[in-house]
Amino acid sequence: MRKAALRNTLFVVCSTSLFAQYPPAQGPSAPLATDNVRTQPIQFMVIKQLESDIQAKLVEANKRTNPTTAEDLRIACQMQLPSCSGTRAQTFLTGIVPLNPTMTQTEYKDRPNSKYLKMSHRVGLEIRVPNSPNVAAAMDIDINIFCDGWETGNGNIEATGRGGRPYITDLSPGNPLRSFFFDFVMPTVEGSLVPGVQGFAIPPEQVAGGCTHMDYLAVTPATLLEGKLRFIRKASTSLATVPNATVRLVQIKRLRILSPTPVYYPTESPVLDFYAGFTPRQHQLPPLAEGQTTSLASVPAVSFPLTGQSLILIATLSHNLGNPTDSMYAVYSASTNYGSGRRTIIVNKVYRDPYNTTTTPRYVTAPAYEITVDITLPSTPISR
Repeated sequence: MRKAALRNTLFVVCSTSLFAQYPPAQGPSAPLATDNVRTQPIQFMVIKQLESDIQAKLVEANKRTNPTTAEDLRIACQMQLPSCSGTRAQTFLTGIVPLNPTMTQTEYKDRPNSKYLKMSHRVGLEIRVPNSPNVAAAMDIDINIFCDGWETGNGNIEATGRGGRPYITDLSPGNPLRSFFFDFVMPTVEGSLVPGVQGFAIPPEQVAGGCTHMDYLAVTPATLLEGKLRFIRKASTSLATVPNATVRLVQIKRLRILSPTPVYYPTESPVLDFYAGFTPRQHQLPPLAEGQTTSLASVPAVSFPLTGQSLILIATLSHNLGNPTDSMYAVYSASTNYGSGRRTIIVNKVYRDPYNTTTTPRYVTAPAYEITVDITLPSTPISR
């Protein structure tokens, strides 16, 4: 049965969705309706902070594209910039349009994921050159809001920023300054704004108090500026009264793959990275050929209180030669008793189809390693 399944698997072309499977986020959960939460008009605050940061960074960029002091001119000439003796330009912020904020999750395959608030914005810019029509430009910016460290019971609201490359929106093909804009002004603006966005930070006093729970309340959909971040720091349960569950690694077996040559190598000794919840374990495996099994009894067991609605296990195998990395996860819900008992996790390999004769690469997947774990629950009921 397994042999037939493996033979069929060998010829299955991997779809895009196969590469986009991530372990589901384990938190933070939303505050309860009865919680005394803190609220912050997050969209208004973020735009206000963005405006200040962008204005400051455009001052830096304009010193290069439109030097007005002796020192700025000296630097422009030293760097052999076009603004030393030729055309000059200034870039101005014309507005920030918020798009629909959404709660989403990180997309790690090899570690636990968390929920966060993604806030996308379209930034309007205007480039002004003397004796020439103004040129409109834009830039897309994401500000992501996290309850960083929520799983420790001592999280804090943190922000990260990511800025895309600014782009011109209305320059005619025959504009004689086309090269000036694309080769000088836009790279200069990008060099100032993108690092500035990456350093975006929320004033700590605006989100003081810590967090373990967080969500976003749109309030009035037509008025995004009224959206509120809701957060609270609290213990979801008394951990002292919740007995620990235990996850123990038992063994790992390298499976046989029906292929004309071994995938990836005849003998492999990958590193196993394993997560039970947010608790990691790492183990260097001995050399393994296909069909061989090795014990994992020496890896310390993971014990922790089951306070959530599911138990998530993540296994990753990293190979030194060629650096391929393969991950798989398993989710056991509270309704299935968190998977109590002996379970297996199959880690697949993804590789180029050796039988493909076309010029377009095709990738296939096949079960490569079988990891056995024991999940033991406390004998007393678990309160959540």
